[in-house]
Amino acid sequence: GDPVPRHETPAKHPLAVRRTFFQWAQRTTSMINTAKDDIAHQRLPWVSVKPPSWAAMGAGTHDAEIDEMLTALDAIPGPVWLTIHHEPEGGGGVNTPDDPAGATGHIAMNERVRQRLTAKKVDNVALAPILMSWTWDPKSGRNPEDWWKAGIYDFVGVDHYRDEEATLLTATWSTVRTWAQGKGV
Repeated sequence: GDPVPRHETPAKHPLAVRRTFFQWAQRTTSMINTAKDDIAHQRLPWVSVKPPSWAAMGAGTHDAEIDEMLTALDAIPGPVWLTIHHEPEGGGGVNTPDDPAGATGHIAMNERVRQRLTAKKVDNVALAPILMSWTWDPKSGRNPEDWWKAGIYDFVGVDHYRDEEATLLTATWSTVRTWAQGKGV
């Protein structure tokens, strides 16, 4: 749910960062309006958008749509964090990617977005993947290296779920932090 009424309203203080989620068809409407509202309320918007086919995105088929989204984001009077398809490894704990193009396709898609950011000289958008901390757990059967390529991202986001109320400072979290430090993010 929306953390504003649950956290910000009772605290009477803006959230530092608000993460919101959008479908591709919302990338120039709801996503932009939400990011503008976040900036107006002194929040850093972190928007996640689910795109069309990763392979088609990486091949440039959707460049005009990417450019349209980036132009709209660039017009926002403040910084925006952007994630193209969060938790790509397979949401809901399924150990398969969310798209048939897999990790290679996810990287190619984000590399294409980075190329478009550079070509359009968009300077207020930071691009970041959001992976699941489960990916760093050997029991997951995943390799975080499969989902990373240097030179694409400004930082890395991690969804670190807990099944019960407990500290987030687990051995897996330490592994993630060490990995990220090694990547310089």
